[in-house]
Amino acid sequence: MGSAVAALGLLTACHLDNDQSFFPRPVGVYLRIQRQLFWAPEGGTPILLAQNIRRICGTENRLLLLHEGRDSISVMEVGTHRHLHHFKLQDATAITEGKKQAYLGYAGGVCVYEDDRKGHTLRCGSLPLPAGAGRELIYAHPYLVGTGRDSLWVVRLTSDKKGVVTNILPLRGQVEALWNELSGSIAGVTRIGDTLYGFGYSLVNRTFVLSATPTSVRKKQFSPYTQKAFGTEYLGEVALSVSGFLVPGGWDRIRDFSCDFLGGKVYCLREDSVWRYDVATGEKQFLLYSPQSREVEVVPIYRYGEAEITTR
Repeated sequence: MGSAVAALGLLTACHLDNDQSFFPRPVGVYLRIQRQLFWAPEGGTPILLAQNIRRICGTENRLLLLHEGRDSISVMEVGTHRHLHHFKLQDATAITEGKKQAYLGYAGGVCVYEDDRKGHTLRCGSLPLPAGAGRELIYAHPYLVGTGRDSLWVVRLTSDKKGVVTNILPLRGQVEALWNELSGSIAGVTRIGDTLYGFGYSLVNRTFVLSATPTSVRKKQFSPYTQKAFGTEYLGEVALSVSGFLVPGGWDRIRDFSCDFLGGKVYCLREDSVWRYDVATGEKQFLLYSPQSREVEVVPIYRYGEAEITTR
């Protein structure tokens, strides 16, 4: 979630006499629809910012863009959309947000992006993940989990920034989704032939389960929040079935979704258009047409005091 969002919780714990200036206010969202990047300002019309974007990831006040050519990533300042830095990275395939960093899977393994007093840095090869083990990545503090060809790699991140491999698990098929669950677990879906199977791994007990029967769930996202500190958070989960049915919401013909849990919103790709669904009110708002698209990814931006930050 990033230290900026963690700071929101710390400040909330101090109560601050309910001063509204310390409450996060929505500014807008970055939307990746298939390979197009849009900026959707709060209450405004989405604006096309870039083409050929494969993945996006937020880390505090930065947005990382993984380009379709898969040989480069760029760093954008949120709010201004100003490009700050550019890195060459061969065959980049995945990106995930860490506590204060972002992790990128590429042909040689995994790189770590950081933006500190030394500037923008990209460290490659420091984590014990081999080539091909970063096809999909997910961060579950203090672990980084990566998928490779027929395997699931679990690395415990350490203070020396090197990490230790705690498990290597056989995993057949092509991983199509990976998510954090509650109580220190990760789960996902792998495609074996034409069939999807669910799997799960407990980071606490180090137990792995691959379902013997096909799964009815194609994708899930769980809220990182455990209480409504600001009154807007959605604390539950969102799930998409293999048949395209979304819960909550009860929508059918959904191709993909992505969540703004802080604002209680779900961004849905339904047939040829993108919609925003408010979990609390049930309101559904049309955003834009996007025929033939099958992927949606969102990074919400909130103003907190004078800063604009990414959230989940």
